Amino acid sequence: MSRLGMTKMPKRLLFAVRCAASGTVAYLLATAIGLPHPVWASMSSLIVSQESIEETRHSIVGRVIGTITGAVVAIMVSTVAHHIGIGTALQIAVAVGLCALFASGHPAIRVCLWTCPIVLLTAVPGSSVEHAGLMRGSEVILGALAGGLIHWLMLLVTTRQHVSCRDACHQ
Repeated sequence: MSRLGMTKMPKRLLFAVRCAASGTVAYLLATAIGLPHPVWASMSSLIVSQESIEETRHSIVGRVIGTITGAVVAIMVSTVAHHIGIGTALQIAVAVGLCALFASGHPAIRVCLWTCPIVLLTAVPGSSVEHAGLMRGSEVILGALAGGLIHWLMLLVTTRQHVSCRDACHQ
């Protein structure tokens, strides 16, 4: 067995370890850089976690595109709404409706649908929706990237250990 003991671990256990590490690392990174809601980083790292690295990569791309889209749409709708006096509930309806049109047929980016209300509803008094969008987007994207990095690093470690073990066994 390898030094870290990962080459003999069943796939399910490796996935569990990758997920546990991803959620933890994303939380620690978000906290270390002072993001106000590190929960979104931790959750995002777990949402992008898939069985294979290729599925994880695809999930990350969709999560980043969808998050940016949802945040931008929420900010644009909020900006227009404040000029014409539209309340929060209608802002959510318009932003989600626009994102639903954009995401229809593209399930990987449907995160934009719930990003809109998250951005619109987490703007605290004395702060702007733009700031909320930037913070939520930063938290989610940091989490997605941290999750992907952990999955990739662990795949790299286990693959190298497997190759080393296989080579040693055939000598």
